[in-house]
Amino acid sequence: MISFSSILSGVCQLSRHTSRTPLGAGISNIEFPGYKPSVSARIETNTPVRVFSVCMTPAAFENLTHMRNSKSRTQFMGDKTMIKKQSVSNTLYIPLAGNIYTSKNFQELLFDEKALELEKRIPQNATNEINKEYYYLASASRYYNMDVEIKNFIKTHQKCNIINIGAGLDTSYYRINSHIATFYEIDLPPVIAERRRLMPEQENDMYIEGSFLDVDKWIKSIKDKTLPTLLIVSGVFYYFKGEKIDRFFLQIKNKFSLLEAVFDCNNKIALIISNRYVRKTGNKSAPMYFYINNINEYLKYLNLDIKLVKEYMMYHYSRKIFKKNFFYY
Repeated sequence: MISFSSILSGVCQLSRHTSRTPLGAGISNIEFPGYKPSVSARIETNTPVRVFSVCMTPAAFENLTHMRNSKSRTQFMGDKTMIKKQSVSNTLYIPLAGNIYTSKNFQELLFDEKALELEKRIPQNATNEINKEYYYLASASRYYNMDVEIKNFIKTHQKCNIINIGAGLDTSYYRINSHIATFYEIDLPPVIAERRRLMPEQENDMYIEGSFLDVDKWIKSIKDKTLPTLLIVSGVFYYFKGEKIDRFFLQIKNKFSLLEAVFDCNNKIALIISNRYVRKTGNKSAPMYFYINNINEYLKYLNLDIKLVKEYMMYHYSRKIFKKNFFYY
């Protein structure tokens, strides 16, 4: 049985299944016993949703997809081996894998030429271990936001510092492609070692080994602290307790002639949901702690005379890019 229907959503959570096999010119989302939804997206209630349903017996499904031998079945199911090394640093390849996926499938959101270049040089299972399209799009949306802020900062100040806190394998230096800004990539020694293997340092893209919390130590590597400086903190603060982040802001204040910071953060409810999701992947050694319910109250609590420039939701830009196509394609 094949059916098409248009409905009004009655809930705020909509799930869809991983694409199983092409049907004609489109892509099928076939619900079949044993296969669980892998992507979810929030939509408002009473939103028109176009639904395409396919119902068939297991035998019919096998005939349709030609998945009779065990080798093909393994490819169809995908590699579900859990990540063996589970720590913050061991999530290193996942954002890069997300950029690779997004560059191939959603170029209107993010096209990362450097990530595509590195695809064959990173562990091949890195792109399969957490095969979640929604996760990848969320990561790409965050990078898009950061890229917007970096470009605006460079446009405003011209010659400046861009300091990437917890840089990992972020390729923003290559995406921005600026010849007037100096980039600094800060991360732990094993991460920087892998970064050097994949992306050697450039004249205006320098690597600093160490914890971003050791401000007095890594700041010595910044050549010109009189230049306007932008701190990029993408997906980092979550993993540290509040008192450490508070102290970081205290230490970094007044270290530069002009300093701005852009970072992403959850509120408490979103943090609980995020931790629950991460635990479902089997990774129990990278819990998230830091959250901000109200940015103005948090800045008032810090009492460091830090001014809020702007605040927006993570999907502020990506929502406009995808418009309604983000939820059904």
